[in-house]
Amino acid sequence: MKILLVIGLVAAIILAAGYGGVKSIDAAFNDSGFQPETSKITGALSVNESEHVACALNESEEDLLEDAPPVYEEDGKKRLGGISFFTSLESGLEEARLTDMRVFIYLHSKSCGWCKKFEAEVLTDPVVISTVEASFVPVVIEVNEQKDLAGKFKVYGTPTMVFLDSGGDEIYRIRGFVDAESFAAALDEIKNL
Repeated sequence: MKILLVIGLVAAIILAAGYGGVKSIDAAFNDSGFQPETSKITGALSVNESEHVACALNESEEDLLEDAPPVYEEDGKKRLGGISFFTSLESGLEEARLTDMRVFIYLHSKSCGWCKKFEAEVLTDPVVISTVEASFVPVVIEVNEQKDLAGKFKVYGTPTMVFLDSGGDEIYRIRGFVDAESFAAALDEIKNL
């Protein structure tokens, strides 16, 4: 019943406000007074499971982010955590075709607390880093700067992780924050799809 209520709320917000990108939908959820039952939304490992609808952290979670690793940008790549991401989807897809690897697209927002937590806790995990480096071509998309791609991938909340095969077809999706152990387990499954 709650999922139907959330879906109806999303539809009403989209229709009332018009789709102006991910930021306006996140802002509309935050302004709506909707509160998820817990501060963490986990277990959203597939397209058909629960959706991440808010990205605000509580104070104790924000304190964890003070020591977050810096973001570096150079040569068409951006380093988040311990992973160097392509900043162009086209470049990432070209690399995937050449190497016959899966594509890991990380769709995030600079203002998203859950994204910062994901970058600080998950993208710095040694198992996650080694698995991504060995089996995936990572691409990062800032949804407020690349709204066309956010729309193409139907991103309604951040973080969202989309996985493509080397031909560019979507094979898996993770919506919302997941911890390093869960993300590493999902990567092991996805690399063998």
